[in-house]
Amino acid sequence: MPHFYNNFVPYYDAWLSSDPTTAPLIEHYKEAILQHDPHTTIIYLGLATGRIAKELLENTPHQFIGIDYSVAMIEHAKKHFQSLHLDKRIQCLHQDILSLTIPTSKNLFLLPLRTLGHFVELKDKKSALRAIYESMAEGEQLIFDMELFNEKRAKEVHAQYMCAHYDEENKRVLYNKFSFDFQTQHIDVDVQHATLQDNTLEDLEKLSYNFSWITPAQTHTLLHELGFKNIHNHQSDTYQLWTVTK
Repeated sequence: MPHFYNNFVPYYDAWLSSDPTTAPLIEHYKEAILQHDPHTTIIYLGLATGRIAKELLENTPHQFIGIDYSVAMIEHAKKHFQSLHLDKRIQCLHQDILSLTIPTSKNLFLLPLRTLGHFVELKDKKSALRAIYESMAEGEQLIFDMELFNEKRAKEVHAQYMCAHYDEENKRVLYNKFSFDFQTQHIDVDVQHATLQDNTLEDLEKLSYNFSWITPAQTHTLLHELGFKNIHNHQSDTYQLWTVTK
């Protein structure tokens, strides 16, 4: 997985902007942060390029720690925050969620934008949530989201390339292809990035990664088994948004 994201840094923000759930989820996370004391540190797990964290930093007074497994993503995020003069409010750390070392107390943990789906097997998702749980102090909260899987829609788009983003100025286009295994709940994702010249794709780059989905019932079971309390799912038509307490 780090290999994919290390290579995907130049395209990640444009790719993410094509997701219609991004904007409402940012609002949910912003509102949740503002409900916490300004002295609470926000632990952002799966920082990526920092695009989402930037919006949260600009709309909240809190200090942040951003954590990601991809060195290239972390380095990009650091430069991005420095250019915006936000670097005094966020510490960027290269860490694996499975072996977290959190240097602060009084924290709010965020795992935004379906990051849990990168832990492909159900047992791996449980391991990731266990690692977060063990890094939390009693009474601290974790907020995370996952897609609300739509089997009908998945069957319609299965194994088809679809345009995710088009940069008209530079004639660059991003395509996604999602191949679903409905038994294992795995998704093989292929991303193509190319220049569109005279209706022909040139300078084609291909990247692939493995992803997965989880049902609300499965999520609730994992959280309950791990000992989380006050388990709430603020579900929409397209995503699950969970708030839990240690």
